[in-house]
Amino acid sequence: QSTWAPFSHAFAECFGPYDASSSTTRTFSKKWTPTYLLDAYAFQPAEVTGQVDMSGVFGTYPGGGFFFDLPPNATLARQMLSDLKEWDWVDQATRAVVIEMNVLAANVDLVANARLLFELAPTGEVAAKVEVVASDVFLMNLRDAANGSVAAFALLVTVLAFVVAHTVHLTVLIARTKWRFFRYGWNLLDVFLNMLFYVALGIRISALNTAGDKFELQPESVGDPYMFMPYSAVLEPLRTAGQVMAFCALLTWLKAIKYLGLIYVMRPLLQALEKFFWEFLTFACVLVCVIFSFALALFAGFEDTSGPTSTLEGCFFSLFFLMVGKMDIQTLQQSEGSPYGPLLYILFLMVVYFVLLNFFAAVAIDAYTLARFVQGTPGWEKRHDPMTVFLYVYYHKLRGIDLMYLHSEEFGSPHDQRIKLSLLPGLVVQRYLERRQKAANEKRHHKGRRDSNASSIGSSVSPSTIGGMSEDGTAIDATSLGPEEIERLDVSRVQLQKLLDEHGELVALLGTDNAAKVIHRFRRHDPKNPTKEIEDLQERVYKKLEALEKATVGQETQNVEALEQVRVGLSQELKQAQAGWRNQLAVVLATASKASLGLIELTRTLEAVQTNHAHLVRELAAEEGD
Repeated sequence: QSTWAPFSHAFAECFGPYDASSSTTRTFSKKWTPTYLLDAYAFQPAEVTGQVDMSGVFGTYPGGGFFFDLPPNATLARQMLSDLKEWDWVDQATRAVVIEMNVLAANVDLVANARLLFELAPTGEVAAKVEVVASDVFLMNLRDAANGSVAAFALLVTVLAFVVAHTVHLTVLIARTKWRFFRYGWNLLDVFLNMLFYVALGIRISALNTAGDKFELQPESVGDPYMFMPYSAVLEPLRTAGQVMAFCALLTWLKAIKYLGLIYVMRPLLQALEKFFWEFLTFACVLVCVIFSFALALFAGFEDTSGPTSTLEGCFFSLFFLMVGKMDIQTLQQSEGSPYGPLLYILFLMVVYFVLLNFFAAVAIDAYTLARFVQGTPGWEKRHDPMTVFLYVYYHKLRGIDLMYLHSEEFGSPHDQRIKLSLLPGLVVQRYLERRQKAANEKRHHKGRRDSNASSIGSSVSPSTIGGMSEDGTAIDATSLGPEEIERLDVSRVQLQKLLDEHGELVALLGTDNAAKVIHRFRRHDPKNPTKEIEDLQERVYKKLEALEKATVGQETQNVEALEQVRVGLSQELKQAQAGWRNQLAVVLATASKASLGLIELTRTLEAVQTNHAHLVRELAAEEGD
């Protein structure tokens, strides 16, 4: 850089802070520089040096630059360093010197990469930094992992198999539930955990590829004192992957809170945490905004001081540490009589300690109090522990008792939850329409009272097509609906169950008080073939008879002539009786089939008669009214 004219007589050249755009790549060796040192004065890219970027106090420095390898002999190394110093390898334009070395502990299969950074600021200040990263050798070579650390490699493969299986499970759940899957917070945590694991896995695979591409990092080259091993290019990604896995492990153990709901006494705590989480996110956003505003004020007032307050990032984190009492406030007292520092500290205490933190505690207490209140509501104590219920059901399953089957018998299958009203017997249809009419009348009565109370405002009665009011204001009788209107009505299992509970004659007529069984009996499996159930029953009976005929007992016995004669006689008599019984059963089944068809026709005829009767009654009523 050019020097300001008034100082050009003292400083011919000016070198500012490091900047990648202004860094030089020219060879700066002198005329009489020793020949064996010439390569140290020539710029080499990062692919040749084998180093990676390194950050310091004054900047971030790339892996490329001017480098040399020290010989393993101590005397030669001292001589080389002395010659480099004499021939100005470090001059006024130098802004950073990085020393990298590797230490291999072969007995425990560990390698440590140490990097020392010396930064030379334009003001003459020198800042030093040391980074040491250690790792297992098997993380950089799968062959060593399979041959050496067998247990670690097996554990890695096992974890990978479990995560892949969990990913497949989540994929199936997402395919089934679509967007509803992401409405549950714990599911989002599962997806995030899988993403973190695959990110860490991808970083490790990238490190393995980097190690595989470099000859210096192969097992046969490790430990060679005459060869530089660029472990920093591999260990830095491995350290990043380890940090990602550490965060993943933290969230995995936090996920264990999800299963506290299986324990009855821990259920209120889990409900409080689930309710508190989203409110906590809102509070965290407010807290970060407030602390950032104080950090800006602190940075603006104490930017020229040394210490953590000299940077905006340092101010931000210092205020976080201040909440736990770990910040040195002497910097705030160095304002030389100005009240700015103490006033800022007092305002921070008032806003954060006395307001925000108390709000935080109030939100947490409110969530837990609500959960305890729900637990204290009537009927909560009757709810069973989910884990106890699972163990109870599984124990009976092992004994051959399927409690889930008994539950399905009571509440029916998913197909037995609704039925067309027209498929039910006429008496059930009539009772359902009467109940519907009664409910519509009660609704209209309450609506009329509400309209009369609000007559000053004015309202209108909405027309109804079933059991309500018509457009001209007259009531519609739900029991007078035609077959087409009844065909469009559906009855749910709950509605039908209430109907059976209210009318005992329906239970006597249907032979059961279970609505699911009634729906299953009258629901049409095949509308084109009403007799399909009877045909299936006949087919099952014939199959069982055929199986009984083919069944034999494989026992070896000694033949006795008298018993053999008795057996043959009984066998002949049984065959004749079986043939007669089969013929009679076929006749009975055929008769039952004809009778069922006749009953179906009779039921439809009775329904038509009932409809015609209602129609005649309405016409007679209309004539009498005229």
